[in-house]
Amino acid sequence: MNWYTAGPRQRLQPGGAIVIVMTRWSTKDITGQLLKAQSEEGSDQWEVVELPALLPDGKPVWPEFGPQKNYLRLKHLYQFLTG
Repeated sequence: MNWYTAGPRQRLQPGGAIVIVMTRWSTKDITGQLLKAQSEEGSDQWEVVELPALLPDGKPVWPEFGPQKNYLRLKHLYQFLTG
């Protein structure tokens, strides 16, 4: 996280914003670290916008990606990789 505090965060101008767009593969990634740190007094507060690949009814948000089985494969791979 040192690169973030020494780089983008340090250069943030008054009224500016930082947007992080990423696929979450671990709770230990930069997003996880920043969200955990926001509980500390005086730290940056983040608004989280989640765009799941599958809607609650199981239909894909991006059907052009392929059939639902493609999404389920990725979901199982993610669960395997993250424990």
